Amino acid sequence: MIARHLQEARGKHGKGRLRIIAHHAHVTPFLTGTHAGPDLPLPIADENGERLKDEDLVTHSGLRPGRHFNYLTAVTAIPLISALLDEDISVRTHAPGVLGLPGGYPICVRRKSIELDLPAGISNDEAVEFNNLCARGDGVERIESDGTRIYTEDARRTAKPFCAELAEPLSPKHWESRLAVLRSFYEHCLRTR
Repeated sequence: MIARHLQEARGKHGKGRLRIIAHHAHVTPFLTGTHAGPDLPLPIADENGERLKDEDLVTHSGLRPGRHFNYLTAVTAIPLISALLDEDISVRTHAPGVLGLPGGYPICVRRKSIELDLPAGISNDEAVEFNNLCARGDGVERIESDGTRIYTEDARRTAKPFCAELAEPLSPKHWESRLAVLRSFYEHCLRTR
């Protein structure tokens, strides 16, 4: 969504292939034209080998946060899904969580296969590290090698008064019990509205 919005915002000023490395934490601030704060760097944006300046990245889409962001996600996913289903379709696009990596990356899909399409001068490790840093904007301090999600101190402090269990690390092995906690908490919130 970020890349698509930026391409449209740049319009005739755009010079071709735009590659964005960004995290979910960037989506709402980016699409609403706000900055999430000093702890969240702006996305990495490259256009034909040239890094865009911060001022080129701060645009306002006119959108407000809400469920309609889900529709934007669906629309931007259509070319990717089409290319994954039909080996005759190739596409250069962006996607989150590809190849099991955190955050979003520029990709190329050919013959139903996904490859990273990073800007020159940025290694896979650098791109992943950037997205790991940006995950803190979503309250994720780090993800352990076994997939356990460790939350930031701020996220834990915020969640704990409402539901102490949600402030604890989340292990993929225990997803079912955490889902039960989330459902229970959600139902409690509905009853106490």
